[in-house]
Amino acid sequence: MNTKKFDEECCSWDADFMRSQHAQRNRQHCHLLAREILLLFSVFTNFILLSALIVKRPDIERCIEITSAYSPLYDRYPVTLSPKLSVNSSLEPGLTPDIYRQAPSPEVDAAWSRVTSTHLFPLRKDEVVKMGKDPDYVALMPEEFGFGDDMHAGFMDVFHKIHCLDVLRREAHSDYYGASSKSPLGQAHVDHCIYILLEGLMCRPNMQIIPYIWLEGHPTPTPDFVNTDMCWDFENVIEWKETHGHLNDRSYF
Repeated sequence: MNTKKFDEECCSWDADFMRSQHAQRNRQHCHLLAREILLLFSVFTNFILLSALIVKRPDIERCIEITSAYSPLYDRYPVTLSPKLSVNSSLEPGLTPDIYRQAPSPEVDAAWSRVTSTHLFPLRKDEVVKMGKDPDYVALMPEEFGFGDDMHAGFMDVFHKIHCLDVLRREAHSDYYGASSKSPLGQAHVDHCIYILLEGLMCRPNMQIIPYIWLEGHPTPTPDFVNTDMCWDFENVIEWKETHGHLNDRSYF
């Protein structure tokens, strides 16, 4: 037997084996590295997606934040939304009209008074500044409420708009209430209220569709004003105002 040839073959086999083992280890290392990179990429991607979901979470607070100007009350009031069927909003009030659609009476006036009363809310200086106002010009809470000299006063915009709606309601029933627009100041008040309500509607236009429907006995389609909308629980808003606000009887407020 040729010993030299055998040794060369053995060495060649050993070298091939070592190269094979080295290549296998390299492949294993590459596969492991690829899995680690894929895992890191997956973690990073999930983190980005989760962050996006957190930033763009479709909750009530986030929706209010991106569609409303700043108000300190959003941090105090727990907003709830629920679908509401708009009933008795057709031209005819029906057999049992809502109190706000009824003809003037002491009961009707009491209902409107509840949704137009001015309740003051205390505002810190930093909240006033965040609203874009100068604290030096924003009135302080009246002394009788006991807030000292570092709490400013404000009230909810929605009740001012309802007050303006009530002004127009009273004008529509001037035979009962008298016409305030007969004086220049009264006419200015009415014009102010018309524009305030118009501004509010144009600022937050409702994109809900009012469909036209066919009704028996009508030769043309009729608007269907009975629709479902996503609404605030306004009775809860009134109760919260009455509980957390401070009823103001001063005319200059």
